[in-house]
Amino acid sequence: MSKVMHGRCLCGDIEFQAIVPKKEYYACHCNMCQKWSSGLHFSVIAEELNLRAHENLQTFRSSESAERGFCRRCGSSVLYRNDKSNLLVVNLGLFDQRQDFMIVTELFIDQGLCSLDGGHNRLSEKDMEMRDL
Repeated sequence: MSKVMHGRCLCGDIEFQAIVPKKEYYACHCNMCQKWSSGLHFSVIAEELNLRAHENLQTFRSSESAERGFCRRCGSSVLYRNDKSNLLVVNLGLFDQRQDFMIVTELFIDQGLCSLDGGHNRLSEKDMEMRDL
């Protein structure tokens, strides 16, 4: 069951409501996410994202099919959007009630600097290619 969740960037200039299908998050170890967040990037899939003060959202085309968004005032990483797959994810750390989320999958574990404990899925770059994610 989808739920409306609220959040904001570090300075508060970008506030949002996200429709989240499940209170689950993903930890990505890919090289781009490491550069974007200085380590693991924790993200939540959003079905819809309504931004307030979206003029402060700066986007950067990080690949042919994807863009990343951040607050131009405080630099908080906000979102990742893939045009090809229609995937939209929001930075877990921005949600007001992030403690309720559970990890489901670590992505690109073969590129990672560390790993998280738990019985969740762990996918390598090759696993990701096979799933066409």
